[in-house]
Amino acid sequence: PLVILEGERNDRLHRLGGAMRRWGFSEACLVACLEAVNRFHCSPALTADEVADIGRSAARYEPGAYPPRRFLRVLKP
Repeated sequence: PLVILEGERNDRLHRLGGAMRRWGFSEACLVACLEAVNRFHCSPALTADEVADIGRSAARYEPGAYPPRRFLRVLKP
């Protein structure tokens, strides 16, 4: 399984959050997803406050117009 070690946790989670933001994920969804990755894959896990800060930081960027088609199906309203 994937293990994200101390010294690379913040960078890896921020990169993942940035990718998810480009796909159009909201701040709340970013934080929730990053919390799950942190809980199950980071050793040791970051604090909940640190993960929330990473999610908020990634959410500052404009979301991409469309997610990559190979990952998500875009539904038009």
